[in-house]
Amino acid sequence: MRKLSLMNRKIRVQAFVLMLAVACAACTGEGNGALVRVHLPRGTHTKHAADTLAAKGLIQSKFAFRLLAKVTNNGASIKPGTYQFHHGV
Repeated sequence: MRKLSLMNRKIRVQAFVLMLAVACAACTGEGNGALVRVHLPRGTHTKHAADTLAAKGLIQSKFAFRLLAKVTNNGASIKPGTYQFHHGV
């Protein structure tokens, strides 16, 4: 039983590392493109932020953005306001 539990843990860790790598690869960029403004109202959830950023062409993967926010425990820390980003971030 212990051997199976250890193997199960290793598989979960490998899956987590793979998902994190995919999420990080989808969120990288140079950040030297056109300036884009994004407004996030009070109470914005990670899904709405991902939808807004994707609609403006600032992120390639809404899933990767949301996964990274969840894995890094930053989903609840989205602050309302108007932000400026460069394409390619």
